[in-house]
Amino acid sequence: MFDQLAGLLLVGLGLRNPVTGNVAGEATDRKETHASRTADLKERRDQFKEKLLTIRDERKKTIVERVANRMSQVNTNRTNQMTKHLGTMSEILKKVASRAATAKEKDKDTSSVDSAVAAAQAAISAAQTAVSAQAGKEYVVTISSETGVGQDVKNTMNTLQSDIKGVYAQVVAAREAVRTAVKALAAVL
Repeated sequence: MFDQLAGLLLVGLGLRNPVTGNVAGEATDRKETHASRTADLKERRDQFKEKLLTIRDERKKTIVERVANRMSQVNTNRTNQMTKHLGTMSEILKKVASRAATAKEKDKDTSSVDSAVAAAQAAISAAQTAVSAQAGKEYVVTISSETGVGQDVKNTMNTLQSDIKGVYAQVVAAREAVRTAVKALAAVL
C-alpha cells in the first residue's frame, strides 16, 4: 500500500512516468541491468544447447527443444495480451476521469471518484511494471541428466505458470480498481 502511494506521489510530482513507471534518471540503471540480464540469458541458452547435445535420444532432444520454444512463445503471448488489456483499462480510466471533471464542473461531489481513479492508476501502474518484468524473463530448461530431463522441463514449466499467475492476479486487481472507479462515477452521476 505504501509503495502504491509513494508511486502515486511520484507521478503527481512529475518524477515518475505514469505510463512506463520509470523514475526520472532510472533509465540508465535499467539499461545496464537489461544488458547484464541479456548476457546472462545468452550464457544460459548456450549451456542449454550444450546440455541438449549430450542427450542421445533424438526424440527427447526434439521434444525438449520444442517445449523450450513453446514456453518462450507462451510467455510472450500472455504478456502481450496483458499489456493490451492494461492499455484498454487506461483508456477507460481516462474517460472516467474526464466524465468526473465534467461532473465536478456541474458542482457535484467527485472526491470518491477522484480517489478511486488515483487508486486505479496506481494499480494499473503496478500491474504494468509486473507485466514488463515478466516479459523480460526467459525460461531456459536446466538439464541435469538425460534421465531427469522430463522433471527438469516440468519444473521450468511450473515456474512459468506460477509467474504468469502472479502477474495475472495483479492485472485482475487493476481491473477491479477500474471497475470500482466506474461504479463510483455512476454513483455520482
